[in-house]
Amino acid sequence: MSNWVDMEICQRESCNNKVKRKGLKYCCPECWYIILSEKMKGRVFSEESKRKMSEARKGKPLSSRNKEGIKKYYKSLSAEKRKAITFKAIEASRGVKKPDGFGKKISKANSARFAKMTKSERASHMKPAMIASCKNSYSVSSIELMIRDILDEVGIKYVTQELIGFWFVDIYIPHKKLIIECNGDYWHNLPERKKRDKRLKRYARENGYKTVFLWESSIRENPKRALIYGLKGVV
Repeated sequence: MSNWVDMEICQRESCNNKVKRKGLKYCCPECWYIILSEKMKGRVFSEESKRKMSEARKGKPLSSRNKEGIKKYYKSLSAEKRKAITFKAIEASRGVKKPDGFGKKISKANSARFAKMTKSERASHMKPAMIASCKNSYSVSSIELMIRDILDEVGIKYVTQELIGFWFVDIYIPHKKLIIECNGDYWHNLPERKKRDKRLKRYARENGYKTVFLWESSIRENPKRALIYGLKGVV
């Protein structure tokens, strides 16, 4: 008992710890932070107050508690508000000189995190960026439209530009797990495109998908016959 200056009890409800120093109302920083957070809820600060608090925080590392609080708050926001905050942060960072090695540190951290992921986790992680990129650059080919018209005619449900593994496929029939690729004679005979098609075919086979490659010359000659011939032995 001689170690205690007084016998006051912490003012936070559900805490019965003794206060160690005279004049304090709370036994530890944690209790003080909880009470302060409750008092600050719903309080509206002036722009001047916000500016002063921001200046006071500059250059100081965030505590783990603050980081968790920020994450929780960010998750509670709508998609529109998150986007607005992101754009605001991007605008604010423009023209600001970054510390030496800033980009390298981020790159190393991301590489280390990526290396620990499984193949499915990597695909899931990259999917949003890949979809956004595809939407910006994708244009449908005339031969793909011909095959779509035939599928529509016979009432087969399909989706276009579906992400399978690391590749967007032209046409995908979900209930059959069937991939249909409409290959241009020139582009898909280039070495890089041949490698891409080979990797897609191998991935599809290993993961239970069926794959059909239809070629431009056959489609233009007779699209229905090209599709029927391509599906022989697959469906």
